[in-house]
Amino acid sequence: MSSSELFRRGPTEEFCWSPRKTRWLQTAPNDAKVWLSSGCQITVSQDLGLKLSLVVKRYQPLPDDQDTYTWVNLYTGVPGRLTLPRFAVADVHAAEEAVNRYVSDNMLRHIRDKIGEAEVIPWETFQMAITMSDNGSVLLRNTLRLWTASRIIEEPWSIVGDETLGLSPTNEIGSPYHNKIPVTPVMDYQIDAITIHRVLLPLRRQILADLQKKVLENKQGSFVEIFLCIFILLHNIELTIEHDRWFAMRWNVPARFSHYELIDHVFLGANILLTHFHHVTKGWAAFNDGAAKRLAKEHREFVEAIGAAARRQKDSLEILKEKKLYEAHMFWSSQMFFEGWRPVASPCA
Repeated sequence: MSSSELFRRGPTEEFCWSPRKTRWLQTAPNDAKVWLSSGCQITVSQDLGLKLSLVVKRYQPLPDDQDTYTWVNLYTGVPGRLTLPRFAVADVHAAEEAVNRYVSDNMLRHIRDKIGEAEVIPWETFQMAITMSDNGSVLLRNTLRLWTASRIIEEPWSIVGDETLGLSPTNEIGSPYHNKIPVTPVMDYQIDAITIHRVLLPLRRQILADLQKKVLENKQGSFVEIFLCIFILLHNIELTIEHDRWFAMRWNVPARFSHYELIDHVFLGANILLTHFHHVTKGWAAFNDGAAKRLAKEHREFVEAIGAAARRQKDSLEILKEKKLYEAHMFWSSQMFFEGWRPVASPCA
C-alpha cells in the first residue's frame, strides 16, 4: 500500500519551467548570488476568492530558467507569447508555512467547490470525514489536508491585489491568461514544488503508513475510518485524472491525457487501495442490507445510508467503468461498493 501514488509529483519535461529543484527549494532569502532586488509581498489566487501571500524578489537567471509562456489562441489558432519579469519566491520556508495555513483555512471552501450537496455519496462521505477529523482522527485530518493541498497544484495561479510587479492583465481573448496577471513561470514551478515536496509527500508517507496499519489490523471499530480514508484518496485520484485531461485540452495536447506516466501511476495506486479494501477488509460487504449492524449507531446509520445510495445509483455507476470514463467523478470511489471487483487496466498498458 505504501507504493500507492495519489497525485502528480511535477510537470512533464515540456512543461517544466525550471529543472533546478534544488536551487528553487533551498536558496536562502539573502543569497546575493541569486537575488537582484529587495523583497516585496504579492498575493496570488486561483479564482476562488482564496488568497496566498508570498515574498518574491527579482533573480539572476540561469540558462534553463524560463520566463515566457506560450500558447495557441483558443479561437484564432494563432500562437501567443507572454514574457514576464524574472521574479521568484524568495523565502521558501515562509511559503511552506503560508501553504499550510492556506490548506487549514480553505479546506471547507475547496470541498464545497469540488463537491456539491447533490452528489450524495461524496458529499456525505466528506462530511463524515470532517466530523471524525474534528473528533480526533489524525488519519482523516491528514487525508483531508492531502486532498485540499492537491488542489493547489491543479489550477493556475494569478497575481491579485495592489502589488502586481508592474504588470497589467492581458487583454487577448482566447488566451488562457485573458484578464489575468499570471505568476511568473519560476514562481508557478516553486508553488507546485513547495506544495508537493514540503506538504504533500510527507502527508502521503504518513497517511499510507497509518492506513496500512489499520487495514492489516482489520478491527471492526476502524472500518468507517478506513472506508473514509480510502474513499477520499480515490476521489483525489479522480480529480488528478480529471485535471490531467483538462490540461491536455488547454494546451492542445493531441492525446486524451498529457502525462501518461502519471495516469499509469495513479491507476496502479487506485488498484492497490481497492485491492486492500476488498480483499483484506472485505469492505464491500458492509454496504449490503443489514451487514453494518455491528457498528456503532452513528457509523451504522452512515454506512447504511451510503450503501442505499450506491444501490440506487448502481446502473449509472457501473456505466462509468464499462465506458472507461476515467476522468469522471466516482469512477474509482464507486468501485468500493460492489462485490466482484477486479483491477482496472491503465490506458497506458
